[in-house]
Amino acid sequence: MAERFGKVLPYRSGWRLDLRPYGYLYTDQGLRFESEAHAAGVLASIRREIANGAAASDIVRRLLPKDGKQDRVKVHLARWLEAQAAREAAGELSPEYLRNLQRACRPTGHFGPLLDRSIHSLTYGVLEDWLFGLTVKGKTKRNAAGDFHAFLSWLRRRGELSDVPDFPTVPVDEYLPTIISLEDQDRVIARIPAERRGAFLAARLGLRPSEVRALNMEDYREGCLVVAHGMKGPSSYHPRRGTKSRRFRFVEVDRELADWIAEYRRDAIGAAPLFVNPTGRRSEGRWLGSALRQEWSRAARSLGIRARMYEGTKHSSASAAARRGVRLEVIQQALGHADARSTARYARLAPMASVTVLRPECNLSAQEIASSKRLEMLGELVGRAGIEPATSAV
Repeated sequence: MAERFGKVLPYRSGWRLDLRPYGYLYTDQGLRFESEAHAAGVLASIRREIANGAAASDIVRRLLPKDGKQDRVKVHLARWLEAQAAREAAGELSPEYLRNLQRACRPTGHFGPLLDRSIHSLTYGVLEDWLFGLTVKGKTKRNAAGDFHAFLSWLRRRGELSDVPDFPTVPVDEYLPTIISLEDQDRVIARIPAERRGAFLAARLGLRPSEVRALNMEDYREGCLVVAHGMKGPSSYHPRRGTKSRRFRFVEVDRELADWIAEYRRDAIGAAPLFVNPTGRRSEGRWLGSALRQEWSRAARSLGIRARMYEGTKHSSASAAARRGVRLEVIQQALGHADARSTARYARLAPMASVTVLRPECNLSAQEIASSKRLEMLGELVGRAGIEPATSAV
């Protein structure tokens, strides 16, 4: 009720208004309250506006000074985290991402040096000094800048900030994954015990590890996988929600995977996981993210192959497809990328520059001429961002 909003309280040698949860008001447009009656008159004015339908938060925001405690970064971050927690509960964010944000907002987290600043004091220089002082790797620093930019953009949308300051550019070296041949990929998978091999046979078809772990028996239909979910965290107790791109796709299985499912999962039905770790703690339990990586690494090391699971399965299969001249749009759909720029990296990784680019005097064989034309085609595809319908898989 409007008549119950706020209190007049004595404060040191004067008075203040208790407007919690929005803070305390110590002045009337910059002038300290001269008396209890002065403070009570301002409070009565606030109550009248609320009674007429105005939002209390908007009134208080207008009256509070722009450099007071209520405008500190840590105060607004707490409210932002509440909004992000609501998004996580609605399935829009992963629990792991929310935990990363909560860690960043701690005094010892990435945002720690900015917590006691006013949101109105954040300039390019302040942000540059903050980012320069973070003792983390380039990609982590860039992610921290992106998260803080999202926070300030949220404040601008709410009307707390008139504009978001420019952010410094954080240079990050381009990630170059270790790509292995399809022959080496098959050798590693063959080294994995047969009863645990199915998840890796699916991963080499372009699925993310989280998508492999989330598959249920009902997602395997008539020789195809319906890839519509991903595990939102490394453990089996994390939620099973939409894919990273929030889209679904169909992936045709090869004969080896179809035979594996027929032999090892023929009795599983419905919501039972399609791929289980038979050596895990729970019978019929989903693979953990760490268990998948360890199983792959163990097999790869035994063959002297140095490639992590994500690189040795999805990355290597996509790069091999680009080498064969498969259209980038087709690879994009097979991998479930929402943005063609994510797929373009495989066109950069796949081809090897012909010596004739720098040494035109070198003679070309017919096979080399065909290869050169393919490289030109792939180069053109790298710059294309449009998505065309495609039904083929890698």
